[in-house]
Amino acid sequence: MARACLQAVKYLMFAFNLLFWFFLLLLLVFLLEATIAILFFAYTDKIDRYAQRDLKKGLHLYGTQGNVGLTNAWSIIQTDFRCCGVSNYTDWFEVYNATRVPDSCCLEFSESCGLHAPGTWWKAPCYETVKV
Repeated sequence: MARACLQAVKYLMFAFNLLFWFFLLLLLVFLLEATIAILFFAYTDKIDRYAQRDLKKGLHLYGTQGNVGLTNAWSIIQTDFRCCGVSNYTDWFEVYNATRVPDSCCLEFSESCGLHAPGTWWKAPCYETVKV
């Protein structure tokens, strides 16, 4: 009888030990997720600035040889989301060193429409439009 009782206590201790480690591990995972969420919200502005800076650097590769994928991606984004540039259409002025934008920024697409007046281009910034 005593032996059976000790055996039962042994199994209970084993079960409680497993439960203890399971919930401890669960708590650690929760704390890790909470920490990541807090850091994400704390550094959101910094992440936004870095992302915009890198996207603006990428604009300079638009239309260059060997960057067909990037060129197509910008064209599709600007056409589908009806936006132009990262912050606004003036981002393209730095790329072209002129007052012009790619044709994918035009309200109504036509050949060389990006050379016309700003009134014919999308005004919305692509970064904010896509981010939402």
